[in-house]
Amino acid sequence: MRTNIDLDNQLVEEAQGLSGIKTKKAVVEKALRVFIKIERQNQIESLHHRMKVAASLLEADYMKDEDLTDLTVSLDGEDFHE
Repeated sequence: MRTNIDLDNQLVEEAQGLSGIKTKKAVVEKALRVFIKIERQNQIESLHHRMKVAASLLEADYMKDEDLTDLTVSLDGEDFHE
């Protein structure tokens, strides 16, 4: 796809110098690939964090219910189950 964009020459030159990439097109494509990779990693990390929080909440609910079950005993000392 052909697109005209105004690039910061210093950024392009620095990227070319650091990467050894010769053309502006290749530098921009590399930058886009790196950007996409980083954003995907951020999304995965965010999802991982949300899953850990959800697991902690579920575990807390389970432990709360577990504690109540442990406290529910009949008068003769045997476990009470309904």
